[in-house]
Amino acid sequence: MIRITGKSKWAFDTSSSSNMSSPGVISLALATGSIYLTSPKGGRWHFSYRSVGVSGGLGVMWASGSDTDYPSSGQLYMLEAFDEHELTVDDIAGFCTIQDLSIAAKGGASLSVMFLGLDAKDVAAEIGIDGFGLSLVGSLLDKLLDELDVDWPSILQSSAKAMLIMGGVIQSGAGVAITNSVGYLEKPGGLMTGVLQGVENARH
Repeated sequence: MIRITGKSKWAFDTSSSSNMSSPGVISLALATGSIYLTSPKGGRWHFSYRSVGVSGGLGVMWASGSDTDYPSSGQLYMLEAFDEHELTVDDIAGFCTIQDLSIAAKGGASLSVMFLGLDAKDVAAEIGIDGFGLSLVGSLLDKLLDELDVDWPSILQSSAKAMLIMGGVIQSGAGVAITNSVGYLEKPGGLMTGVLQGVENARH
């Protein structure tokens, strides 16, 4: 299950994304993007990601995206699997799972939850854990077990070190979509970071 142990001192700055999905109620979803965070020491860090997953919804949201200039906000949290005082770049980077809700009609908004810092061996199990943990049933069961002072079985405990919740304005066709994805968040200075920075520079 997902247990937040505290807010990270890393500050969300902005983000950008480009998302594509195949036509249909249930479809394959691909995404790339950038996340900008300010470290507790004041440095601005650019993380890039790419992901693949499954999207379900209604409408024509086959392509959507956002730029760093679009209004957005976010918060990074530390989770129970992380046992240090504060996150580092290496704790944030790595494999991740992404849960995204997008709503649009001539423009729109999205809300995304990213579970960060996963080891490759934990990714498959984490997909189900994170999806269940964010569901209404999972939340109610978590509250019940807390009241009974009973721990979740280890197989259902999240291995993610951090959780990033972010939302903002997107450009998209009209529709509603929920996407569950697996991705990789690359630390600053990596190959993907350079490619995405070049794309963003070309936009301006």
